[in-house]
Amino acid sequence: METIEQINQIINSRNNIAITHLPREDVDLREQNLLEALGQKISLLEENRKEYESIRQELLSSMEESKNALFHINVDINNINTMITQIRGYWVHLMNQQEKY
Repeated sequence: METIEQINQIINSRNNIAITHLPREDVDLREQNLLEALGQKISLLEENRKEYESIRQELLSSMEESKNALFHINVDINNINTMITQIRGYWVHLMNQQEKY
């Protein structure tokens, strides 16, 4: 990540001012620019997080609605199966009655 490299460079610059002969003002300016860039990145990341959290909530809501719909569909299927069983039983009863006559 580019920002990590920048942070490392500034840390190294700060630690090695005497060795590299960088004026303190240059290091401070670079630090300030980096801090501003990091602040902007943090703001963007926070916006992205809020957007993703909103999407997650929508998906969770949608999932809950889907679960409820599936539950009702399963209840309906069970009711249909019960009716089929009852009608089949009645049909068999009528067929047996017809064979008697």
